[in-house]
Amino acid sequence: MIESDERLEQAGQLDVGSLIPVTTVHTDQLAKFLKHQEVQYLLSGQTLFNFGDKDDATIYLLSGELEVINKEGRSERIVAGTRDSWHPIAHHQPRQATAKALTDISYISIDSYRYDTLLAWDQTAGYIVLDISSNREFDDDADWMIKLLHTDLFYRVPPGNITNIFRNFQRIDVCEGDIVFNQGEMGDSCYYIKSGEFAVLVNSDSGSHQVATLSEGGSFGEDALLSDNPRNATIKALSAGTLMRLDKEHFDALLKAPVVSELTFSDAQEMAEQGAKWIDVRMDDEFNCGHLENSTHMPLHLLRLKMRLLDKKTPYIVYCDTGRRSSAATYLLSQAGFEVYLLKDGYSEGAFPAH
Repeated sequence: MIESDERLEQAGQLDVGSLIPVTTVHTDQLAKFLKHQEVQYLLSGQTLFNFGDKDDATIYLLSGELEVINKEGRSERIVAGTRDSWHPIAHHQPRQATAKALTDISYISIDSYRYDTLLAWDQTAGYIVLDISSNREFDDDADWMIKLLHTDLFYRVPPGNITNIFRNFQRIDVCEGDIVFNQGEMGDSCYYIKSGEFAVLVNSDSGSHQVATLSEGGSFGEDALLSDNPRNATIKALSAGTLMRLDKEHFDALLKAPVVSELTFSDAQEMAEQGAKWIDVRMDDEFNCGHLENSTHMPLHLLRLKMRLLDKKTPYIVYCDTGRRSSAATYLLSQAGFEVYLLKDGYSEGAFPAH
């Protein structure tokens, strides 16, 4: 496994900042995301994927040359380091082409759903920060709420849930030496550290050992809620401090996607024939590589600015690659009073023509 984007660059001699749509992602989150990616290799003549494969992967070429052959037999040569290699390789699902290595190659294969989740979060974070900052109810809490948005925990959460869920946090003041919970207990809540320092203690046959120290901006307790397993450590306050507690009921609600109206492609196409309009919320380079005919292009991060151009008497169908970014956009538009529908599973799911 690679440890940083620097090692990724060394492996493929590629500036990861040039990858599309990676270029739009917040730098810190990009580094965290890329360090979990493994550089993979193929020998000349081996097949990367076949026409019809459904692998739910976003693949970037790092070094070498690929031949991409579409169903009509037309081929395209892609060379690492050129602009073509900055884009995901023939990324529609199921695959609409076969890709073979013309030379020995290296590449990364990223889970498309997780990738688009990161993009959705990054592109809606500005809206959430603005909502928190402008809400007088949150005047005393805006700083810690905004910090919390950038923790690993919240990158699992559908963006539309955030503002409402903040109202369900409980403030807990602790004293030095207090035990927040013990190893082996069943989890009923998770915690965000507003202030103070906390020790992570693990019990073994030889006694209790401190394995980590957590401080302001950190969170703990979510692992037991996600896995329904007992607590894997004891948390002890090393100083007086303040915790923000979220119970399991609200935590579970936090992870559920907001309810929006979904359409299959065939139903969406029928609605479009009756006057509904398509909205593509992907980035410029993604849109330019292929989109549905007569789509209105409104990148997610510009949606609030551009939605004033839309007609509230017209139904809209929103799409992106996997449905994550379009789900966030559908929620934002529905909150603004538009009749809006989500294209289920996104643009990559169906093999329909691009323009």
